[in-house]
Amino acid sequence: MKNLLILIFVLAFSSMDLCAQNLQVVGRVQDQTTGEALIGASVRILESGTGKITNEEGVFRFELDAGTYTLRISYLGYTVREIEMEVPLSEQLTILLAPEDFELGGVEVLATGYQEIPKSRASGSFVSLNEELVDRRVSTNLIDRLEDVTSGLILNRTGDVGRDPISIRGRSTLGRFSQPLIVIDNFPYDGNLEDINPNDVSSITVLRDAAAASIWGARAGNGVIVITTKSGKSNQATRVSFTGNANWIQPTDPFLAPNLGVDDYIDVEEMLFGQGFYTALESDFGNEVLSPVVETLIAKRDGLISSSEADARIAAFRSYDLRNNLNEYIYRPQLNQQYNLGIAGGGNYHTYRISLGYDDIRPEIIGDASNRVTFSLKNDFSVFSDKLKVQTAFYGVKSRDTDAHMAPDDITFSSYAGTYPYARLADESGNPLALNRDYRKGFKEEMESLGLLDWSFIPLEEKGRSNTTSLRDDWRVNLGLTYEVLPGLSVQALYQYWQNTGLTERQYQDNSYDARNLINQFTQVAEEGDLSYAIPKGGIYNYSNSRAYSHSGRLQANYEKDWEQGWKLNVLAGTEVKALESNSFSGRYYGYNPELATTQVVDYVSLFPLSTNPFATARIPNTEGISLLRDRFYSGFANASLVYQDRYLLTLSARKDASNLFGVAANQKSVPLWSAGLGWTLSEEKFYNWAWMPFMKLRASYGYNGNVDRSLTAFTTARSTTFNPITQIPYSIIVNPPNENLRWERIKILNLGLDWENRSGRIKGTFEFYKKEGLDLIGTIPYAPSTGITSFSGNNAATQTKGFDLSLETVNL
Repeated sequence: MKNLLILIFVLAFSSMDLCAQNLQVVGRVQDQTTGEALIGASVRILESGTGKITNEEGVFRFELDAGTYTLRISYLGYTVREIEMEVPLSEQLTILLAPEDFELGGVEVLATGYQEIPKSRASGSFVSLNEELVDRRVSTNLIDRLEDVTSGLILNRTGDVGRDPISIRGRSTLGRFSQPLIVIDNFPYDGNLEDINPNDVSSITVLRDAAAASIWGARAGNGVIVITTKSGKSNQATRVSFTGNANWIQPTDPFLAPNLGVDDYIDVEEMLFGQGFYTALESDFGNEVLSPVVETLIAKRDGLISSSEADARIAAFRSYDLRNNLNEYIYRPQLNQQYNLGIAGGGNYHTYRISLGYDDIRPEIIGDASNRVTFSLKNDFSVFSDKLKVQTAFYGVKSRDTDAHMAPDDITFSSYAGTYPYARLADESGNPLALNRDYRKGFKEEMESLGLLDWSFIPLEEKGRSNTTSLRDDWRVNLGLTYEVLPGLSVQALYQYWQNTGLTERQYQDNSYDARNLINQFTQVAEEGDLSYAIPKGGIYNYSNSRAYSHSGRLQANYEKDWEQGWKLNVLAGTEVKALESNSFSGRYYGYNPELATTQVVDYVSLFPLSTNPFATARIPNTEGISLLRDRFYSGFANASLVYQDRYLLTLSARKDASNLFGVAANQKSVPLWSAGLGWTLSEEKFYNWAWMPFMKLRASYGYNGNVDRSLTAFTTARSTTFNPITQIPYSIIVNPPNENLRWERIKILNLGLDWENRSGRIKGTFEFYKKEGLDLIGTIPYAPSTGITSFSGNNAATQTKGFDLSLETVNL
């Protein structure tokens, strides 16, 4: 008992001594003018360098020995203050900071599709576009609103627009899968970016380097565009917003295209005729079409017309210009109208937003039309003292497009060339005129005399005769659960279902040129002059049905921890699965009667003599087709960031993707992709005293992203055909031989960046240098024909890209 009392006595005095050596200092930082708490203010003890960050109430705490200390308190947009204090304190310390004579925007938040982070925790190349910047340009198309808003993001308006409409810091692959990954509300979007209503977008973040995008792994090699849609706000009364805009766009000026002028074009035709260039075409059994100038020169040479009459005709041709007719009969000002109704609000436990949009687009080509209806509904719930959060969302799009096929590209001369520049669509009175097309004029007139259908091509009379109508439905359902297991630790489960259905129809009426031309080609003329029709008289109906859907799921854990010594740790890890399937059907009906909904059967197997060439045979065109594609994958990922005293930053990211497309051995099927980044906020250092530039940060990142070319596998790939005209049995063609060493494409990226902002907040900018190297890229090389193939696709290509991005932002008013 005596020993126990002594032990208790010693412990009690030790505890009292410990308390005497570790006194708690509590303080609050607030705005001198408004008294509001300043969240995230930096409080540093100059003697030891120990720092703290104020919490959501503006409060900080230290454990200190008794004595005198100097505190340095700083907050962006406020004057830095230093005060002395005596420990122990008699009461809580209140520190007032005076705002400087300028305003700064709020904390910029960056979205990666997996998390939202403040820009101070970013070591990679992120570009954030807020709602105001997205709405700066009036357009019904989200792609248009991305144009010229940030460096490195390029919208390709010329060249191979269909394959490369958007690129981030140039191409990273040689294949056709070169598009940036589009992420909407945490999941990759498999639909068309044109289907997204710009009025539903809250922010867009462009991920340009490995540290920013590597968490997306094998799909991030071409960059990532993360789109976040609008949501309701807590404790906000119901707000109703309506947006309406009309965009009038001047039509294309055909005179701006770098094409040969009429006089020069005719001069070249006369020069070629004099050199005998057209002699072979004159005697061609296929009756290839010749231009009016060439036909005139032939008639003059053969004595069918006099020289003066030929000269008069050619002089008349020189006075015509198709571009004038295009302006008068084809082009019109484009008018885009967009209307959107939004309803949003929320209380303590529930927020919501409803959006309904309608777009009506009148394209610049007369006869074309487009309209779209969009609908979205988002509900977010927070229960159990904010420990459990539930998110639900629905997005739907219904669109209709009509193509009248009256664009200049549709007014063709033959299957390989546009029409001649001196063509006339109408005479002085506005009466439609015929153009030379496909076959020589004399040949067509001869065949018409035998009873074939009218073979003339009159563009202005083709309006409405062969329209293409496209109907598309696109919708998504998102579900999410987030549960706070422990303080700082949360678990998140997300799910998305996406579906897209489409129907494309093109009806060639019986009086359309395309229907008449095809029927005439396959019309059989007997020796006694009787006609038989391999393709029945009537219209032609083309259709294409498509359906695609995907299931995406993600399970993710998030952890964050702050230490009093100034350390901050943020970690996330998880796994995700996805299954994507798409199928399509296409076909054609001949002899189509839309009023009776009837068609006629044709013979797709037999070879028929062509009326256009006595020595040629062909089968009736058959557009029937069917396709089925499946894509499934499983991935694991992790990301971490460590910050010390808001000055030093370390980020790490890793992901592993696997697919049966690659390799034969198990270790060849997967690819580990990773990144590492460093950040150093110079302006937080003691030696930094550049008051005019209160914020400056250096960043560096290095890592690997990936890319997938789904057109190749490690196994033998063949294309099957259901009918061989010689053997009368199905057959297959080797597309690519086996390649057991086929590997994933990898993109190695180095990025160095400098961020700054001046004292007034009116000037800020970023300068970045980057170097990208494409490794193991899929390329095509010649191959020995003796092997049975002439080309081989595999990992035989590489690229290198260097550049810099400079971004300057100024507040002028």
